[in-house]
Amino acid sequence: MNKALEEVKLTNLSLKNRIVRSATVDPFGNLDGTVSEEQVKLYEILAENNIGLIISAMSYITPAGKVGREQNAICDDEFIDSHRKLVDTVHLAGSKVILQISHCGSGSMSLDGMPPVAPSPVPYPGSDVVPRELTVPEIELIIEQFIEAAVRAKKAGYDGIQLHCAHQYLLSEFLDPVYNKRDDEYGSSIMNRFKISEQIIRGCVRELGVSYPIFIKVNSNTAGNDDEYYNDLIYVAKKCKELGVAAIEYSGYNFTPLGRKGLHNYYLDRVSDIRREVDIPAILVGGIRSFKDMDTVLDSGIDMLSISRPFICEPDLVTRLISGQEEAKCTSCSKCFYLYRKEGRRCIFHEKLD
Repeated sequence: MNKALEEVKLTNLSLKNRIVRSATVDPFGNLDGTVSEEQVKLYEILAENNIGLIISAMSYITPAGKVGREQNAICDDEFIDSHRKLVDTVHLAGSKVILQISHCGSGSMSLDGMPPVAPSPVPYPGSDVVPRELTVPEIELIIEQFIEAAVRAKKAGYDGIQLHCAHQYLLSEFLDPVYNKRDDEYGSSIMNRFKISEQIIRGCVRELGVSYPIFIKVNSNTAGNDDEYYNDLIYVAKKCKELGVAAIEYSGYNFTPLGRKGLHNYYLDRVSDIRREVDIPAILVGGIRSFKDMDTVLDSGIDMLSISRPFICEPDLVTRLISGQEEAKCTSCSKCFYLYRKEGRRCIFHEKLD
């Protein structure tokens, strides 16, 4: 049996294999923030097709941190019921699911014409909108909003939560010195830059108990001083182990261009090095397209592997691989970022709708 199909346990979460569906935004959410029937069906298909753990698309913890019109919400108790339907469907189909919670920082949509907020007035990549720098009381409010969202996730039945600390969204912006220029208790040293995430994790453990799985997702690299950032990641991994985090999923700030180059296992070397230095389960995402890629990841000492865009193209990908398909059709062209709005399909390999 392929290593990726072996059972694995993270804290008290038993999974049927080591394959993770990484959090992936979809265009199907209801405009009021609730989970739609179309999303429930999508997650059912994923769960039926040999995925050990599904990480939901990011749900916003406050409207001020919302990134898109169809994004799901977890900012109020009124959203719990629709999430519960998704969870129950996934469980019935034989998989486990955790909720990714987020604040999109400088990447957030404008509310009432006001600029988005961020650790420092540094624009989101590709944007010329200068965000407003958060005050300390505002940071403290956001910490509580994350904790309250995690409590709702548990009430909805999710098997755990994941804090989105990657892809230049708010918690990622705090971590990365390219975006965090603060000189107060939330800036400068990595101890301070990780402080907001640490306080959220501590609050979640306090409210949810030590046995409820908490994951985080971080960038494994930076556009700044990447060598120094590696040392920062070692600190983050050690602190997460101390805090009882179930696993760290590693992505990167530049996954789109790396995928378009046709590369596989983009961040393998960096993440395997971190995993050797710190004994906390690691999940790698980026350029994993086949069982051969999965073997390479697991043989490096990384515990699990995570896939995103290939599941947009083929939600039954793992079943196809088990049946003999050599690799995913996905070419990481990333046209899935905008194709649905233009053509009513999510992937170049899907049929166009009339």
